[in-house]
Amino acid sequence: MPVFRLVRKGYEGFIPSHRIFIFAMLAGLVYGLGRVLYYKTFHNQQLELHFSSSMAYLLLVSPVWEEIAFRGVLLEWLRRRVRGVLPLSGGYISYANMLTAVMFAAMHLLTQPPLAAISILVPGIIFGMVYERYRIIMLCIIVHMSYNINAYIY
Repeated sequence: MPVFRLVRKGYEGFIPSHRIFIFAMLAGLVYGLGRVLYYKTFHNQQLELHFSSSMAYLLLVSPVWEEIAFRGVLLEWLRRRVRGVLPLSGGYISYANMLTAVMFAAMHLLTQPPLAAISILVPGIIFGMVYERYRIIMLCIIVHMSYNINAYIY
């Protein structure tokens, strides 16, 4: 049996209509708009799109392997070994998810400046919350792709 599933067995629809998935998609939009405001306010830059192989990697390849590695393998492994949750109003964040998000942000230090890598901590927690709620890696990949589209466009 695989560690993770791409889609839920017997699942008829593709996108569930649950609050955490909607929250994750809206958080991606807010994150993208925040980046636009930041660049226009503090850097006075006109942002341009450059379509290239790096864009294809950023939008297609990167979310797939990162989500399989971090949520499908690492988070599953940590969930079996690290117990406990941080309670929030209306939900929780598991310690395993927080550790995975920290490692996810630390991995981005290899290719991005420290402040940009640290800002990836919150999306990493959201990706983990989506995975813990649904146990469907494809949903994490879709949410991750939406964040990357925002990051690339803005």
